[in-house]
Amino acid sequence: MEDENIIWREMSGRQSSPTNSVQEVEIAFPPVEPCQMKAYKSLYEELQDKCNPQKFMSPYNKEKVDMANRLYKQLLDTSESSTTALKEIRGQAIQQLGVQISTKKLYQKLLKYCNPENFMNPYDFEAVQKANEYYALVEEYRNDVGKLERLEGEIMRDVALRNYYHLEREKRERLRKAQEENEKEEGRKIIIGVVIILFVFMLLCLILQSYA
Repeated sequence: MEDENIIWREMSGRQSSPTNSVQEVEIAFPPVEPCQMKAYKSLYEELQDKCNPQKFMSPYNKEKVDMANRLYKQLLDTSESSTTALKEIRGQAIQQLGVQISTKKLYQKLLKYCNPENFMNPYDFEAVQKANEYYALVEEYRNDVGKLERLEGEIMRDVALRNYYHLEREKRERLRKAQEENEKEEGRKIIIGVVIILFVFMLLCLILQSYA
């Protein structure tokens, strides 16, 4: 399971000691934080992986195999688009099986959205202040999917950040349209230039024919 330390035992060779005893070296690898785990395509896919009874066969755990089997069957009977039902299964998996749910995708999304640097050009005091507060909370909750999801709702409703991004989108849209108009104008100029050149060429051809 993700939340258990994995102990790797490495047997060394015989030591140059009077007893020639074999020493056992234990190296503990801490579990991967949810914010650093593999990012699944969907919650459904992640639950399929982490609720699979096979996950609890080595080492064997009868109770968890039973619980995983029930949750896995419930999952297969649930639509992939049923967010509420999937979150209920997720909660049971966390409580009953002790699995950890990856927060990597949501964590990175919120860090990107709340980065105070996003609100420095043009500078917005309130937006920078709010972004900084949220950024710290995202870091604090980085391994708790439930807290991150609740925080996401609050962040996306924040007026200061929404207004800033809205104005920036409008600004980018205006620049895009202006660029398109400039490109169209350049295209028109090129067409007019080509027409003028062709007209002059034809005129010269007519003049040369008149002298022939």
